[in-house]
Amino acid sequence: MLMEKTLFRFWKFCNRKWVKWTLVTIFVLAVTVAHFVMYGKYGGTEKSPAWEFTLALHSVLLVAALLMIVIYKKYIKRKLLEHYGTKD
Repeated sequence: MLMEKTLFRFWKFCNRKWVKWTLVTIFVLAVTVAHFVMYGKYGGTEKSPAWEFTLALHSVLLVAALLMIVIYKKYIKRKLLEHYGTKD
């Protein structure tokens, strides 16, 4: 019960527009910075990530984000609202 209530409050907090876009921006920037750090560390060797890797990585991140949004909208949000309603 306490865990479900905490989860509901967390989702309500994350559902705010400024929280969503801030977290998405920070996450994408972190992945991009990690890519450039790897490139700086390995230089032009065969271990260095290529642009194909960057493209594939960002594509996977976008697909994962879309899946999470769809799952949240279809299942989690409906269940939480059925159980707790719209009250705090």
